[in-house]
Amino acid sequence: MNSTSKPLMLTFTVLLLSSLFVLTVTPVNVQAASKPTVPEFTLKIVDHSYTEPSTQSTDPYTGKTTTHPGHYVENKVIEITIKNQNYQSKIMYNVRTKGHFEQQWIERGPSVTVNGMGRSYDPPPQYPEQTKGQYTVITLGPVVDRNDPYSYYFNMPDSGQVDVQVEAMSGTFSWKDDINMVMAGAGTGYYVFDGEKSGWSKTQTVTINKNTNEITTTHNDNSETSPDTNQPTGFSWIELGCIIIITAILSVTITFFILKRTVNRKNA
Repeated sequence: MNSTSKPLMLTFTVLLLSSLFVLTVTPVNVQAASKPTVPEFTLKIVDHSYTEPSTQSTDPYTGKTTTHPGHYVENKVIEITIKNQNYQSKIMYNVRTKGHFEQQWIERGPSVTVNGMGRSYDPPPQYPEQTKGQYTVITLGPVVDRNDPYSYYFNMPDSGQVDVQVEAMSGTFSWKDDINMVMAGAGTGYYVFDGEKSGWSKTQTVTINKNTNEITTTHNDNSETSPDTNQPTGFSWIELGCIIIITAILSVTITFFILKRTVNRKNA
């Protein structure tokens, strides 16, 4: 191997090692897309109370007209505004609540267990999906539309504190037959979730004081949360591009000086 080939071989080796390094490092945006991120959200109390007007009805058999007086329907709800995230697949949200001074959380999303007459053709659980735009809004309150997956039933206390957590999910539900349920007369099976979950968010607490109409929201940073294993550990595409460019420049520079030194030696 002549003296001119040595620097060229060195340059090739450096570029090869750089390429192998790039191939073994997963970009951060690819890693981050492996599971949804822990949701960011805000809470507030919204008064959707209304008054039902009086109505009249006629008995079809006697022709007698009956007047039904109007009445007031109190419907104050907890409005959860979730910041949407950029994700490669469909995102669904799950919500759970508890009284501030208890330990047991209650998930407000649909149950994955089918009732006693459940069959595989029953529709799978419907969690609220991430909507278009910047935010997805879910409400918790005493008056709900059963056909609205963004509205959960929740018996709002007159006064007190309510803890709320949110989880992001991406995946599908599949049916699992369970012979034990059949033998116990409790159904034929249930749905199981196949996919990725973000883990539960930090707790936010809504404080309600009916006497003073005072409503406050606080973050409880000391609350237990599911660990967020979705922290980026790789490089972004921009960082990888900079590494490649810098490596190429260094390789060319080293090659230039080695070649120059080789030529000077020959001329000496």
